[in-house]
Amino acid sequence: STEELEKIAMNGGPFAESLQQLHDSRPELFAHGWQLNEDGYFYLRGLLAEHLSGLNECGVCSLSAVAANAKMWAHYADARRGFCLGFSTAHEPFSKAVGVSYAKDIREVDAYKLLAGELDDDEAFSFLVTKSDIWKEECEYRIFNAEPDSHLHYEPDALQSAIFGDRTPVEHLVVTHSVLPKHVEFFVTSPTASNDRFELTAMNRSILERYR
Repeated sequence: STEELEKIAMNGGPFAESLQQLHDSRPELFAHGWQLNEDGYFYLRGLLAEHLSGLNECGVCSLSAVAANAKMWAHYADARRGFCLGFSTAHEPFSKAVGVSYAKDIREVDAYKLLAGELDDDEAFSFLVTKSDIWKEECEYRIFNAEPDSHLHYEPDALQSAIFGDRTPVEHLVVTHSVLPKHVEFFVTSPTASNDRFELTAMNRSILERYR
């Protein structure tokens, strides 16, 4: 509404400067006061899109607390031909991982509160760690970074295990064995009668030496 637009411009929120500049430099877009005309609404939509696109500029690393879920192996591990790495939360950046909350009904972001700067940090962050409960089996954790498409670095000791699908080619096991530190434990998955969970069987890495 016109009243909300004026309030956003006047209260110094994150969109206030852009809105004030528009009001001062393009008076032809306003019918009177802060009431936009038709051209003004179209122009403002573009300005809003540009502003909101900047809110996507952060990096999110998604992890899981489960390693034996059959659906996870089907969705993310090349139909059980891939592998899963296990990290210790005693080391950064994994010590900063935040658990995802799962909800039946996902709240929408209030655009007015966002533009007016009335969306407090806790409420804003809750949107980044909330997901539909149809994904709850993933037991997801997320690590956040200020920049997108950037790398997270960790100490070698943070890597604790490598878990392989039961269809992983032997040559992939051999290559992985040759590059991972000796302290990393190897496991192989195998389907169970329950069909939704896998068993993890510890593997003696020395067996792979003969193939090198």
